[in-house]
Amino acid sequence: MIVDNLFSQEFEADKNKTIIECPELECSCYKSRLLCGEGGSLDLTEWFTSEDGPHGPGKFICDESIGSNGITRNCLFTEDNMNQLISQFFGDSYITLSCPLGGECMHYTEVPGYERPEFKQGFSLEVILLLSASCLGLLGVVFGSLVCIKKRSESSGQYVAVGSGENFRTEEEMMAHHLPCTIMFRNTSYIIDTNLKVSQELLDNNDTDSDNSESIGMAPRNQGNHLLSKPRQKQVVLEGIQGIVRPGQVMAIMGGSGAGKTTLLDILARKNKSGVVSGDILINGSFMNYGHYRDIIGYVDQEDSLMETLTVYETILNSAMLRLPKTMSLETKKGRVQETMAELGILHIANKRIGSAGNRGLSGGEKRRVSIACELVTSPSILFLDEPTSGLDSYNAYNVIECLVGLARDYQRSVIFTIHQPRSNIYALFDQLVLLSKGRIVYSGPAQQEVIDHFADLGYNCPLGFNIADYLVDLTMHAANSTKNSTEENDVVVEATPSLQSPFSATRSNIREQQESLLYSPKNPHVGEINNSNSNFSINATQEPRPTTPGPNPQTVSDGLFVKPYLTEETLELINGYSNSQISKDIQETIERQLLQAYPNYTASELENVRRRNRHGPSLNLSSRSIFSHFTSFLENQFSPGQTYNRAGANLWDQFKILSWRTFINLYRNPDLLRTQYAISVIAAVSCGLLFWKLDNTLAGFQNRLGVMFFISALFGFACLSSMQAFASERLIFIRERANRYYSPLMYFVSKVFFDLLPLRVIPPVILGLICYHMIGLQPEPDVLLRFLLVLVIFNVTSASCCLAISIIFEDQAVASLIATLIMLFEMLFGGLLLNKATISPAFQWLYSISFFNYAFEALIVNEVAGLTLVEEKFGFKVPGALVLQTFGLNAQGYWGDVKNLGIMGGAFLGVAFLWLQLFVKERR
Repeated sequence: MIVDNLFSQEFEADKNKTIIECPELECSCYKSRLLCGEGGSLDLTEWFTSEDGPHGPGKFICDESIGSNGITRNCLFTEDNMNQLISQFFGDSYITLSCPLGGECMHYTEVPGYERPEFKQGFSLEVILLLSASCLGLLGVVFGSLVCIKKRSESSGQYVAVGSGENFRTEEEMMAHHLPCTIMFRNTSYIIDTNLKVSQELLDNNDTDSDNSESIGMAPRNQGNHLLSKPRQKQVVLEGIQGIVRPGQVMAIMGGSGAGKTTLLDILARKNKSGVVSGDILINGSFMNYGHYRDIIGYVDQEDSLMETLTVYETILNSAMLRLPKTMSLETKKGRVQETMAELGILHIANKRIGSAGNRGLSGGEKRRVSIACELVTSPSILFLDEPTSGLDSYNAYNVIECLVGLARDYQRSVIFTIHQPRSNIYALFDQLVLLSKGRIVYSGPAQQEVIDHFADLGYNCPLGFNIADYLVDLTMHAANSTKNSTEENDVVVEATPSLQSPFSATRSNIREQQESLLYSPKNPHVGEINNSNSNFSINATQEPRPTTPGPNPQTVSDGLFVKPYLTEETLELINGYSNSQISKDIQETIERQLLQAYPNYTASELENVRRRNRHGPSLNLSSRSIFSHFTSFLENQFSPGQTYNRAGANLWDQFKILSWRTFINLYRNPDLLRTQYAISVIAAVSCGLLFWKLDNTLAGFQNRLGVMFFISALFGFACLSSMQAFASERLIFIRERANRYYSPLMYFVSKVFFDLLPLRVIPPVILGLICYHMIGLQPEPDVLLRFLLVLVIFNVTSASCCLAISIIFEDQAVASLIATLIMLFEMLFGGLLLNKATISPAFQWLYSISFFNYAFEALIVNEVAGLTLVEEKFGFKVPGALVLQTFGLNAQGYWGDVKNLGIMGGAFLGVAFLWLQLFVKERR
């Protein structure tokens, strides 16, 4: 039993009992009703107010029980004076009631004698003017803030020259945090899955030698194409690459298309790779773990990913403020930005916006230099660049490489980049060269006279006047595509098909063959024999005779376990020539000597343990790591007090401020979406106000209320599809900046959500509600208006969060848009209007619980209708709004529950979006 001073209840298995006690009563008569003068009968009006009238205490008791005849509900009212009156006139001890429906309370509009007041339209000129002024004031605050921020950004974002004294202090600061690094690598290989299985027989036969690097480079065994269809084979992309770069040196990685240049660069930079990386990467003679390694490197991608609305100066300054040590002053960082721009020759465009294809800004070459500047501004110990001269003319390409060489030599940095056939004056700046052909190393060592002498020893002399870089790349390409005795075979083909060859094309073909024969044929006839006899690769033993009919070389070959690039005899001669050279042996001996010095007393197993602890990068296979370890790693990355090597950049709060400023500037300088959202809110509000003007309390007015609430929900639901662009347009920028450790994903996410929700998801529904609420004629009470606006805002935020999560999960924007649209349609289907909750099958009832349209629509309708009495004008029936809501399957008491569920769903969507961003949206190469 639950006991209160005035209220108590009793619960049993088949019986409910409610007792309401009233210490004091105040009763009155309704004119022309029973006992109140109806038809000239007894009138107790005066008795109710006399001392003998019912003044209490009184008791109201209701029983509900289940018997053989079903459910019975009986109530009684007892009060001493009233009991005496009832006993005298009716002979009963007290007033008894029989209730066909349960419940002790009724709406005040159902009390006999209630007169419905004249319907008051919500619209009034004074209210509309007041709300319009509030709306205009809100817009004024928003756009005034935009103007203030613009002026502030222009004053702080404009480039201003820094004095030479500040530049000197900048140089001192940079050198104070510098760690000169010698990077050594050997036996670097990379293997990827081909999604083709290998038979168990082949696995058993190759189990003992599957790790043997010799098998990876073997020539074809005339096994036929059927081996390529064997399940789960692995493709060898790189094998056995080595090299050394010391502080103050630049290394160029060269080779033809598909040689593996970018793959090697990614492995040296320890980027996330989808395949298996093997080999050793040493820093100053020892292994370095991934966390320390990424603190001392910078990486410039081949494709530019820059914020289109920022200026050159703002772009580089953002990189500096996010990544330079937080102990450096702002002026020092600005000085470093100026120095970097001067080195790359972009001072004259410092205040020019990046621009896009539709909004012309920088040229391709200028964008390239800005991308390089974003990495150079941090002055890393090791700098990796993928095709830094891509898109530049020869003059600017030379300037960029010269700048990189100057950076390496002046600041004792190690610079490694890929480049495609540089001109001679650029090649003259190289210190080290790695030359690749089909994933194999053709040369690695000093880039100047030594490489010329090496290939001369192999019988390949670069003719006088030829660019050595062009000659080396063309040599590898010619060797990769050549066939033995191809001249005679080609002559046969020409004679057999004279109609297909014009005199001009035949002459051109002969000239090319003569030139290639002169340039790329070894002058020493014994070089092939010497290389083959000293090589682990027996060409004669592994390569079948060529067919007499000429044809293209196969792209790949297989030994059952590995799919490998096809290597011609000429390519194998170049590979073996280098592997047996003194240059190669010196590199191997140097690396081995450094390892012995760094780990003098380590056994082979102990050294292998060190190697395993310092693998190339984080695993991409989430199944191999527990979710707990991911969260542990995340917390360490987000809240660690500092990073290694004094390279700790901006803290979390500074990151949030910088990213928020960048996001807001991007929104302000690209205001089309902002203007459109506000314009749609105003137009839709006026349209709704005119179409649903002055709704009354009839059933038709109730129908219109349902329609306007559903329309407003659908309007904001589909308008939130624009929030997908908030991240989709910056996905590549985020991935690149995250890989280069610009900021924490948490701070990026918070800044994006904050500046997408506030101006685009909170203000528009407030504008719409303030304009149309009283035009429609909704309940004029202030608390009802505030609850109406609250639901609109939370619903808009929830819808935007759903769309944001979809855009993060699905990388393809077209797929994401389709899925988001379908989700919105199904959310609307179970929104409470199109399908009646009371009639739908129980098997589908649960779908209402995951529909944020359902919660928003129910909350809006309940907030408006629950306190109304609707009138059926034809017959004059008065229907409580709560009863109509029940008929539509809506909960008249569910407003705050719906608001709570909307908030939970919005938070869940944001949580899913962030977790996906943290765990899955990362660089994969």
